[in-house]
Amino acid sequence: MSDSSNTLRVLNLNTWGFRLVSSGLKEKESRFEALRDILARNEFDVALLQEVWYRCDYDLLKATFPYSSYLSDHYSRATGNLVPVGCSGLVILSKFPLEEVEFFPFKRRGGLLTFDGEILVQKGVGRARIHWPMNDQTSLKIDLFTTHLVAYTGDFRDFFNDTIRHKQALELLQMIEKSDSEIKILSGDFNTPPKVGDQEPYGLFASVLTDSLIDKFPNASGDPDFATIGNYAI
Repeated sequence: MSDSSNTLRVLNLNTWGFRLVSSGLKEKESRFEALRDILARNEFDVALLQEVWYRCDYDLLKATFPYSSYLSDHYSRATGNLVPVGCSGLVILSKFPLEEVEFFPFKRRGGLLTFDGEILVQKGVGRARIHWPMNDQTSLKIDLFTTHLVAYTGDFRDFFNDTIRHKQALELLQMIEKSDSEIKILSGDFNTPPKVGDQEPYGLFASVLTDSLIDKFPNASGDPDFATIGNYAI
């Protein structure tokens, strides 16, 4: 990169903010406080977050950026209850003003027979536009997308969720293709491995977008050094 090039610093993170599965309330609170401190260092231009389920956690994080948006039709319900019914958990934080902020709930979210809670929350896609300044006269239109697809459980429930996840990916792909922005950035928790093919969510996204990890580190796919879950050093 040349000395005159611009760099947009983007953080994507599933905050794992559900109280019942994040090792308890005290552990969750300490992680969110640590995340607040990291964001306050001013190292990122945009933060695209998932699983910010509760109002208190959103209020804690939004103060670290000039502009923020909680992406949900039912945000008022996520006020600190044990189960955030009707909440998306999606948040966009930005140094630049957010325009055209939209939330699209998925048509298919889950089923009662899976007993995984997906039917209770409101998974979907959040979009917001920023204008990224190149110089004093010009800027680029960038559409930021953040999402959280239906859960991967590793058991019989995936028989149902695999189909739902594929349909959600198709909905998201249509939204991306409709965007008239000059740059499109997709982030989220896809709950699926990076498999190619038109029946795989990753394959659908890769058909229109560039995998930023593979673009920078061609051999990174499957490398535990780049894993974001179930990875630790001894």
